[in-house]
Amino acid sequence: MTSNSLTPDNRRAELKNPPLARVLAQVRWPDLTAFDLDQVVARIVDDLGSVYPFKREETEFEVVVNQSGGVQEQSRGRIVRFFSGDERWSLAVGLNFIALESTDYTNHGDFVARLLAGLDIVNECATIPRFSRIGYRYTNRIVGQTDLSSLEEHFVPAVLGGHSVSPRRADLVHSMTESVYRVESSFLLVRSARLGEGQSIDPTLSPVDEPSWILDLDAYEEGRLDSERGAVQTQLYRLSGIASNHFGDVVTERFYERYDQ
Repeated sequence: MTSNSLTPDNRRAELKNPPLARVLAQVRWPDLTAFDLDQVVARIVDDLGSVYPFKREETEFEVVVNQSGGVQEQSRGRIVRFFSGDERWSLAVGLNFIALESTDYTNHGDFVARLLAGLDIVNECATIPRFSRIGYRYTNRIVGQTDLSSLEEHFVPAVLGGHSVSPRRADLVHSMTESVYRVESSFLLVRSARLGEGQSIDPTLSPVDEPSWILDLDAYEEGRLDSERGAVQTQLYRLSGIASNHFGDVVTERFYERYDQ
């Protein structure tokens, strides 16, 4: 722990070279009797088209296990993704969710404001009595042989997995550690992974063409969640704090020294 008065999120935001690969937040709701995705898309184009001038349509799938034990992918409908001009920001909307993703994250307040702007449009187009899940996720990625060999100086053993117990005269090729913590009514999924070139822990995270180490912090709340704007904003701040505070617990002062260069 650090005695610095800054919160972990602020300390990380002030770093000159933070290893933050992307930030993702999502709000989900149950199936609605009436939801016009085309109307939502048209409103986003009208209201936020200057912020997100590009768009792409995709298909959302869910994995279903049938009676014989087989696994099938079933379509849940369209997803429309909007991208900023530099494609570092994307806003996605589907029948059951809205999500914001950024590879150019600077601070929590700006990020939440952008997500709420999209959510305001959804709420103007549809009546959503409650939400079912709100999540806030930070994905950190370390690359380069020098930094990969210094992980034990920058992170505590709890998140290093195979790095802290590698056999003698052995090179670690792949390792993955996953933990789920309950924090009051919320959960925090923590995953760390040593990956080879071209590998990723998640299909939504593009791989890199070199070995890497990932620290993924996904804080989320599930259940019958209040859909009022202020309540959602409060949840997003709370979830961000859960993930950020844990990040502060698993990095060392040497980490801040390294990534403030």
